[in-house]
Amino acid sequence: MLSNDYLYTKSRETTPQTHHHTIDRVISHDWKTGPAWPMLALFTLLLLNQLFGNWVMRRLYSCFPSLEIGDMELDEDIENYWVALDDKDRNWAVEEDRYSTEQLGLQILTKKQKSAMHNSEHQRQEILQLKPQIRSLQGCHSYDILCNPLYFDDFQYVSASVKNRELYIIDDDDDEGNDAVQSDIVRIALNLAYMNEQEAREFVFDQAHVAKKLNAGHTRALL
Repeated sequence: MLSNDYLYTKSRETTPQTHHHTIDRVISHDWKTGPAWPMLALFTLLLLNQLFGNWVMRRLYSCFPSLEIGDMELDEDIENYWVALDDKDRNWAVEEDRYSTEQLGLQILTKKQKSAMHNSEHQRQEILQLKPQIRSLQGCHSYDILCNPLYFDDFQYVSASVKNRELYIIDDDDDEGNDAVQSDIVRIALNLAYMNEQEAREFVFDQAHVAKKLNAGHTRALL
């Protein structure tokens, strides 16, 4: 005899389960069952805050003006960044930017930052005449990793601000004319992320390779 099973819904592994958990059940039946009621209360508070939050805060500020947080200007008794650099830190920033731009083709500072750096030197001198005890930044003055003593020591990096720095660099060949490349290669390698893919893949962490590139003038100015 033929079966009538085809008249009824058949459950399969791929059939989604239906629980009939709708918002009306939360409000009318399941609101006492956790975590339904905390979620409902939080949703209600967020909804009310979204709709009436600004209006309520304005009323509170009018009644209690001290609650409002306005624009604050902190008086830290310190000048802007470039003016607050002492002579040593300023010389480091100037020489690193100059050497990287002229010799390596790396742009360390933006045009705006470079202009502020040079203009601040005269401004610092004027302030020193009025306030000889001007406060300067202490410790590591820059986020440049090669400014941090812990890192430039590990990388054996000699800054471009060091006079005759080639005399302080010892490499593994007899050519005394390429000693600076040992430190230059550190600066270039740390800026690989700013090179295009082809330049980054062609880069070889080798003193002779970098010296050849620098002499040929193939290093691209990094933006």
